[in-house]
Amino acid sequence: MRDVPPVPPELRSLVGCPDRQAVQQPMRWNRPSWLRRLDNLPDVTVLQGDALGDRVSREQVTDVFRAVGSGRTVTDAFVAVMVWGYGPVGYGPYRTHRVLTANHDAPSRLREVLDAAAAGEPRAAFDLARAPGLKHLGPAFGTKFLYFASLIAERDDAVLPILDSVVTGWFHQHTTFHPRLDLWRWPDYEQYRNILQEWSRDVGGVRIDVLEQLIFDSARGTGAGSQQAEDLPSALLRVRELATDLPGELFSRIEAHLDALDDLVSTDLSETITPDEAERP
Repeated sequence: MRDVPPVPPELRSLVGCPDRQAVQQPMRWNRPSWLRRLDNLPDVTVLQGDALGDRVSREQVTDVFRAVGSGRTVTDAFVAVMVWGYGPVGYGPYRTHRVLTANHDAPSRLREVLDAAAAGEPRAAFDLARAPGLKHLGPAFGTKFLYFASLIAERDDAVLPILDSVVTGWFHQHTTFHPRLDLWRWPDYEQYRNILQEWSRDVGGVRIDVLEQLIFDSARGTGAGSQQAEDLPSALLRVRELATDLPGELFSRIEAHLDALDDLVSTDLSETITPDEAERP
C-alpha cells in the first residue's frame, strides 16, 4: 500500500463536532421529470408511491437496495440511487435512461455488481461496474451504486465509499493523494478506500462512509471540488437550491422556468462526456 497522508486538520475538526452526523441533508428531486422519462421502462416502480419522498435521503435509498429481490428490482435500486445522486439536476433522468437502454443486459449486469458488492468482493464489483460492462456509467455515479450495494453486507470492512468530483477535488486540495476521476482506475479507488480506512482508525473508528460524507459536506461548504468545474448545470442547481426558500407559489413559477432551462442544457450536453462519466477501456 502506498503512503497514507495524515488526516487533514479540516477533517479531524469535523469528526470532533457533536453534530458530525448531520451532513448531506435529503436531496430534492423533480418526480414528474423522472416519471416522464423512466416510468415506461420495465421493472421501474420505485418512482411511484412513497419509497422516495419529495426529498430523498441515503436511508431511503438504502432501504430500496435492501428490498431487492423482495419487492424491489435491481433497476429500482439503480434508479433510486440516481435520483439521490442527481437530485434536481434536469439531465439526471436522461442520463439514467441512457444507461438502462444503451445496455441491453443492464439489469443482469447491475445485479452482478450488486451481488459482488453485497458479498464483500470490492475488486470484483468494481470491475463489473466499469466499462465496457455498463456503457455511460462513469465512476462518480458508478461508485454511488457500489456504495449502497455494499451496505447490504452489513459489515464495516465491506463498505465501498463514493468517489465523485466533489470528493476528488477535496483530496486534491487537502492531501498529497490526487485520484483521477476521468476513468475507472482500480489503483486509485483502492488507495482512496485504504486511506479512509486508515483515517477511520486514526480518528476513533468513525466508519469510512461517514468520513466521506464529512468530506463531501466540507467540500461543498468551502468550495473545494465543487467550484473547480463551475458550469451552467451547477449554476442552475445552486439557483434552484436558493429558490426553495421562496414562498410556495413563487417557487412553483420559478421552478417551471428552471425546468425549461434544465431541459435545454440537457439537450446540449446529452452527448458530452464529463470527467464524472468518462468511459475508457
